[in-house]
Amino acid sequence: MRDFIIPFELGDIPARIRCPKEEGKHPAMLLLHGFTGFKEGDGNLYELLAERLLAKGFVVLQMDFCSCGNSTVSKTEFTLEHMCAETLHAVEYLKQLDNVDEKRIGLVGHSMGGRIACMVASDDIHSIVLLNGAVGNKYRAPWFFKENMYRMQEESRLTGKTGFWKTPEQWVDIYQCTFESLENSDTDTILDYKGNLLIVYGEEDPTVDNRVSKELYARCVNVKRDIIGIPGANHTFQAKTLDYTIYNYTMDQFVPWIVEKMKE
Repeated sequence: MRDFIIPFELGDIPARIRCPKEEGKHPAMLLLHGFTGFKEGDGNLYELLAERLLAKGFVVLQMDFCSCGNSTVSKTEFTLEHMCAETLHAVEYLKQLDNVDEKRIGLVGHSMGGRIACMVASDDIHSIVLLNGAVGNKYRAPWFFKENMYRMQEESRLTGKTGFWKTPEQWVDIYQCTFESLENSDTDTILDYKGNLLIVYGEEDPTVDNRVSKELYARCVNVKRDIIGIPGANHTFQAKTLDYTIYNYTMDQFVPWIVEKMKE
């Protein structure tokens, strides 16, 4: 495991990479975290996933989106367009690595990371996994703010920014540009995706309505897609409780899918 910086003209990207010891070309997965999250993922869910994928022979890259985690990019640049650009840049970084098979690069996106994955879906991406992806028109606006959403949107329009307590200890500023970016975003690019798509949702997710996952599956009639519902799982598949029973079960369901699809 190595922490480093990926230079980028829009702002350097803090990253973490794991590489198999074996020589040769390996498949690679880029892990995209959720809204105002960090490369380790909520409850370290991406750390656990990265270790699983590494054990299966994958190069695994994690990254902090703009103004998240260790990123020094200003919150005034925290937009989906910026995150999409960072994702594509990270994919290009993976392509240049000697130990990566550039034809077998995939994405895993949790929550808002799933939205980004859908927005950048292209022939360059071999496979995509959405974990409670915040996809579709409903998540053009940040409905996961729930009862505070309307107050926050109005406050951002009046003053240029608002904020919320992400955790009892962490206050996060959100600027009007973020709301505008969310409201103008579109995930329909995924409808024309030619790679493999797996939609994973928690049946008890209180943050992202699991109906959006089911609706996306129904709409992707021309996509090679699968869907898995996880009984009893919330938005982080209980990872934030640090009881990983349900999350380990979840990985048992989708990691083999990744391994098999990446052989194609």
